[in-house]
Amino acid sequence: MQTLKCYCRNFQITGLYKGISSPLYGVSFVNAIVFGVYGSLQPFVHGAPGYNALWAHATAGALAGAVQSDVCFPMELVKIRMQLNESNIGKSNTWTVLKSIYRKEGGLRRGVYKGFGITLSREIPGFASYFASYEALINFLENYDCFLTSGKRSIRTLHSLRHIFC
Repeated sequence: MQTLKCYCRNFQITGLYKGISSPLYGVSFVNAIVFGVYGSLQPFVHGAPGYNALWAHATAGALAGAVQSDVCFPMELVKIRMQLNESNIGKSNTWTVLKSIYRKEGGLRRGVYKGFGITLSREIPGFASYFASYEALINFLENYDCFLTSGKRSIRTLHSLRHIFC
């Protein structure tokens, strides 16, 4: 709490939102990439060998996470640098900070994508578990219809969830 008070005293409350424009504008683009890649892999996921298996959905999600990391990583780097005031540029915006990192820190590999492996190690398992758990929940709720029609008593919470997700 003390850190927040000190930060707001020195940089005002708007300092908390410094660098937010980069991910804010990019989030729809990143989501389009994630769901576009995942959707394009659906014919392979629903194909013959592992028909609708959770491991197939997890693999498709992992690939989607890896692809979106290519776009997301530079945006996150710029956001963090702007929040830390490391840009050393008078009036900095997203593009000036990105160009500064590119020029001063060694181009794409050593500058803009430095630490990219750590991001991949976060995104790949994260999206794999996200899409696998989503598909597992959907499969469960679709199969739950059998329980509702077979005369068994329904659990009110699960019945409500079925209406939300299906």
